[in-house]
Amino acid sequence: MLNNEITTLKKVNLQLVTGFAELEARLNKNSSNSSKPPSSDGYKKKTIKNNREKTGK
Repeated sequence: MLNNEITTLKKVNLQLVTGFAELEARLNKNSSNSSKPPSSDGYKKKTIKNNREKTGK
């Protein structure tokens, strides 16, 4: 009886972990690495890297 419960819990755990990984992958997608339109990216501004060096003046 206890072995059956352990087996069932292992199956449920695997399903949850798999589902979580799929949702996490979906969250990490944006218009630059998927076929989604840019309007679906939300309001977050893209950061622009500044290549200039600070002179200390």
